[in-house]
Amino acid sequence: MDKNAFSYLIENKDKYPKEILIEKLRSSGYLENDIVESVAEAYGSSDGDKKIWPGVPMSQGRSFWDFKSAKSYDSGLEKTKDFLFGFFAPWVVGTIGGLIPIVGPMAVLAFFIYVLVYLFNRRRYIFYGMLAEAIVSLALAIIFIAILFDSDIF
Repeated sequence: MDKNAFSYLIENKDKYPKEILIEKLRSSGYLENDIVESVAEAYGSSDGDKKIWPGVPMSQGRSFWDFKSAKSYDSGLEKTKDFLFGFFAPWVVGTIGGLIPIVGPMAVLAFFIYVLVYLFNRRRYIFYGMLAEAIVSLALAIIFIAILFDSDIF
């Protein structure tokens, strides 16, 4: 919860409708998760799924490409989609980065690390997918090197 957003809501909740205050917070650049928590605290909402609008869960109507705010998963299908996106996206980015000599792979590695840190608290299942992709790639590299050098690891 953002203390400034919470203070703003407390100061203005008797003057303006909740929807207008929420839109003002969004246009001011607050993260969606901070808005949801501040609204829940200021208005005394005890909804388990943190609904902002009456009857509409937070994840409904949001774009898949919204990486700014934390995502609350409503179903296993959403988790699976995010996991698969996280698993396959690094291969696509790595392939594109591999086309640029010398600098490309280093830029892809730096981007990969940054994205892992960024997504850890925002889109947890994309993070898990990317981590699984890194582990699978590392395992395949070890197997390839072992076969290449005819090692007795296996």
